[in-house]
Amino acid sequence: MKFQVGDKIRKPKGYAFDGTIVSVFQNTKGDIRIVAELDGNGMLHIFSESQLEHRDNPQQIDIQF
Repeated sequence: MKFQVGDKIRKPKGYAFDGTIVSVFQNTKGDIRIVAELDGNGMLHIFSESQLEHRDNPQQIDIQF
C-alpha cells in the first residue's frame, strides 16, 4: 500500500490540504480510499491514492484496537 495510518500527506493539486492519514480502506468496488485529517482543523476528507503525496519526514504511528 502506498499510504499507511500516521503518514503525513499533502494534496499537491487544487485546494491545499496538509494532514495525517487516519484510515485506509477499500470501497465496495475494490478501490483504495484514504481518510486524512486536516492539520490544525481536524476536518476529515476521503481521497483516492492518486490525489495525495507524502510530505517530507513521514511518521508512522502504531494504532492498536
